Amino acid sequence: MSIYAPNELQQQLMFIENLGRIVNSATDISRLVITGGWNTTLHRIDKSGGRPWKPTKYRDALLDLMDELNLADIFRTLNPTKKAFTYESNVLNLKSTIDYFLLSQPLCSNVRRVESRSSIAPDHKSIFLDLEFHDCLQRGPGNWKFNNQLLQDEKYIELIESCFPKILEKYEDVHSHQLLWELIKMEIHNETILLL
Repeated sequence: MSIYAPNELQQQLMFIENLGRIVNSATDISRLVITGGWNTTLHRIDKSGGRPWKPTKYRDALLDLMDELNLADIFRTLNPTKKAFTYESNVLNLKSTIDYFLLSQPLCSNVRRVESRSSIAPDHKSIFLDLEFHDCLQRGPGNWKFNNQLLQDEKYIELIESCFPKILEKYEDVHSHQLLWELIKMEIHNETILLL
């Protein structure tokens, strides 16, 4: 799962609550990887400069969710004392780790490497996770790519037009536009696969 958390505290708390509800209802949490821009640091070591580090309600809610879902900040698990920042602001004289991977505890033994690297973004680094699986996990059907020719198919268009209001109703409690967009795409993806 890929996420991008909001910056405002109230939205962050709602985001964590919605994320927990969605993950618990629709996911096999024994093999879960959540990554993205969390917009908070989990530990004092994850911040340098700027205002002094202190825990926040959002950070605490994220840690509670991690406990509930049995997730680990894999970079910090493997590198308990290493400073490696993913965000940097020269203007604010600030460096912090706000982009990271959260993994289900059973997956942690499959991690070969986790690191941050330079990116094209001026203030954020890219983060990379290298997992190695032996024959312990069965592979899924692989990548799926949308066939644009379906947009010319009247039956397909009718199907999507009929299921779209149901999708919006299903996720009416989701307030994050980004998360809602991802959920809509997921539902359309599922409907398309069922049709084919």
